[in-house]
Amino acid sequence: MTEPQELEPFIVFHAGVDTAEVALWKLADGRQAIALFLDRESAEGYRAAAGHSDAWQVFQPDRAALVALMREALDGGVELVVLQPTADSAQRMWSISEVLANTDG
Repeated sequence: MTEPQELEPFIVFHAGVDTAEVALWKLADGRQAIALFLDRESAEGYRAAAGHSDAWQVFQPDRAALVALMREALDGGVELVVLQPTADSAQRMWSISEVLANTDG
């Protein structure tokens, strides 16, 4: 895994009444990763390919919100983030723990 650069990624998420979900990508070994995208079009394409309804939105969180999302995901057992995932591959992968260790906040 390489060191993450400063990104302003897009995510795909669904906000329910009591919960919010973020789109995850499943690795071959069964682990899941938060799916991050470089642009809105890629995120929308992933949403469509995954069969998510229009209730799933594409959003570009600010840095603080992204860090909070990663902390919550890590607490929930999701240990990785991936960039630009497709059905069978992703451009890059990082450990959430390593990303959080390299953040200021």
